Amino acid sequence: MIVFKHEALLAFMQRLVRDREFCEWFAAQPVSALASHGLAPRDLSDLVAILHDARSQREIAAAMEPVVQSMLWIVEDAEGPAPSDMRGRLRLLEEELQGARERVIAARRQRPRPWWQFWG
Repeated sequence: MIVFKHEALLAFMQRLVRDREFCEWFAAQPVSALASHGLAPRDLSDLVAILHDARSQREIAAAMEPVVQSMLWIVEDAEGPAPSDMRGRLRLLEEELQGARERVIAARRQRPRPWWQFWG
């Protein structure tokens, strides 16, 4: 059973977007950064699964899935037996966050208007 901690995940994502030092901390010590918001790597795995299976707002979910998948990779890499350079993980995170912004904007532009907006 997936327990979705949406408020904690949203706060975590907002902090990544707005706080460069927090991004650096996540790239260096992702498990500790997640724990600071009451999260664990499993929560990122759950979020990837939720985004992958989303039925409503599918375009937005598809726009967000790559950045969350990259965050999960950063956790796995940092905790693995031969972690890569922290600067490389930080660069990947920043690129993915920027890419997610661009993908979400594009997805919002492509979404069809609800039927009720055609009557006004």
